[in-house]
Amino acid sequence: MNSGKIALIVMSFLLVGCQTTGNQTEFKWHVSNKIDPFDDSSKCQISTWNIKQGNSFAWRTANAIYPLVEIRKGEISIGLTRPPITIGNTKTFIPIGTAQMRIDGMASWTIFPSETKIEGEIDNSYMQDLSKVMKGNPNINQEAYAQMMKNTQMSAHQLMSPSTMASGSKAIAILDQMKSGTNLIFRQSSANIKSDPNKISLAGFGEALKKCGI
Repeated sequence: MNSGKIALIVMSFLLVGCQTTGNQTEFKWHVSNKIDPFDDSSKCQISTWNIKQGNSFAWRTANAIYPLVEIRKGEISIGLTRPPITIGNTKTFIPIGTAQMRIDGMASWTIFPSETKIEGEIDNSYMQDLSKVMKGNPNINQEAYAQMMKNTQMSAHQLMSPSTMASGSKAIAILDQMKSGTNLIFRQSSANIKSDPNKISLAGFGEALKKCGI
């Protein structure tokens, strides 16, 4: 394939992504129930990104972000997510960063990456090697150093997550507003860079919640 054809394909991909990103009101609330094949835990997700449509949908909306409600092990998480860019068998996940949500005219919510819970185990083998190196240094508080390394590793995973999610009482408060609200606006908001807000209707959100047992 020559360079001209490749450039045309890439340009078409970007244009399709841009066209679908700004028109979120067309999408309806969808529900997806999943069972983790490794620990058999169930997870119910609600979003305007139709998770069941899979790769082709992610391709057509490669640069879009979506609101996401997730119920896992009885705990509710709410925030924004971005579906992976899928090319062939390869999936590329792009981080969200700081997320902002606002329901109708109520006060807006800001959700930071540090609030996102990371599922699964984190490899800390390299931390053990560093601890051995630092162990003989009397000027270093070993316990504080170990905690600092653990926090740094967790922060890196949170910053790279394709979803930024609040949980606990904050998630419940946002959920209550969404259940009684009419419209939701949301955007990425990191430092001095703020994306254009997306607006979607909350019509049908209550019915989607019922399918997740809420």
